[in-house]
Amino acid sequence: MLASHRLPGSIIGLAILLGLLAAGALQGGIAMIIDPLTPLGMTVEYLQKAPVDTYFWPGMFLMGIAAASALVAAGLLSGWQWR
Repeated sequence: MLASHRLPGSIIGLAILLGLLAAGALQGGIAMIIDPLTPLGMTVEYLQKAPVDTYFWPGMFLMGIAAASALVAAGLLSGWQWR
């Protein structure tokens, strides 16, 4: 029989924060990919000095942040042994 182990509060808190980060990045990333010219009311004027012309690639970056955050949160909650 496997012994039930309880995660420390700091791990649970960190996983919750990572989940919130993943949810926000997912929402923003999807909005930027669906409408790369004016996502969430932003105009491309904000990108004048940026190396991109639309919000598509920043949206892809946010999707990567969402995926990485969700994977780390899942690893924390599953008790993954980090090396």
